[in-house]
Amino acid sequence: MRKRLIGVTALACAAWAAQAQGTPQFAAVSVKECGANERSSPMVSSPATLSLGCYSLTRLISDAYWLFEHGRVEQQRLGVMFRMEGLPAWAQGARVSIDAKTEGPMSGAMMRGPIMQRLLEERFGLRVHREMREGPVYVMTAPMGAEKLKTSTEESCDTIDPSDSQVKYLRPAGSKPWCMEGDPRRKESKFEWDVRGMSLDALARRIYPGQPVVDRTGLTGLYDIHLTWDADPPPGEHAGGPSEPRDLSIFRAIREQLGLDIRPGRGMSEHYIVDHIEHPPAN
Repeated sequence: MRKRLIGVTALACAAWAAQAQGTPQFAAVSVKECGANERSSPMVSSPATLSLGCYSLTRLISDAYWLFEHGRVEQQRLGVMFRMEGLPAWAQGARVSIDAKTEGPMSGAMMRGPIMQRLLEERFGLRVHREMREGPVYVMTAPMGAEKLKTSTEESCDTIDPSDSQVKYLRPAGSKPWCMEGDPRRKESKFEWDVRGMSLDALARRIYPGQPVVDRTGLTGLYDIHLTWDADPPPGEHAGGPSEPRDLSIFRAIREQLGLDIRPGRGMSEHYIVDHIEHPPAN
């Protein structure tokens, strides 16, 4: 049976088109595809210039339509994978260099978000739409409420300047971490994950056991998350029950350490689909 689609294609395309019409654009721009042996270089930006050296096309798209979508850093999307469908093989491996200038001062997030959307649509012919699909998901609930969760405070972490484009900064020793920053790290036989200032919706999105995890906890706060789980579960041992894949000991850790439950179910999940993209014309 085909998955039922909740069509937002026309609405999304119309919204992005309307946004593009009113969005500033680069006054001068150079776009060049990079060769296989060309090395990437750090981003350089000022209030009126942006230089990206051999960035992957997939990153440009995910930054433009996800992390900086509205011209600011979407804090709760940091570290959350942007999943695209329909991107051709050549585009998945393509890297490009972009050197651009705006007519007046613009924030880095604006240049890498809405203005970059317009560039991608005009120079690459990019067409993207969003769909909400109903299908198999994992459902995260909070049978114990927030009893085991540690509420984040202003002292827990620093919020990134929403107008900036760097996202990552060098931090002096002893500084607070950035909110939402941090990935699981393996230490011998365990994984450890420390991340602060995270919503449970973001937590659900950062776990991807082969299909989406949907947050149905009803809890809207921000929390400091600390988890440890087995990197290599004992042979034959399931994470938390016969309905869970064998390698998801993180499910048990979330259940025991955070008081949240994750079970198979059905629900709506968001998908981004690339309808069209082409090689950029020569400058």
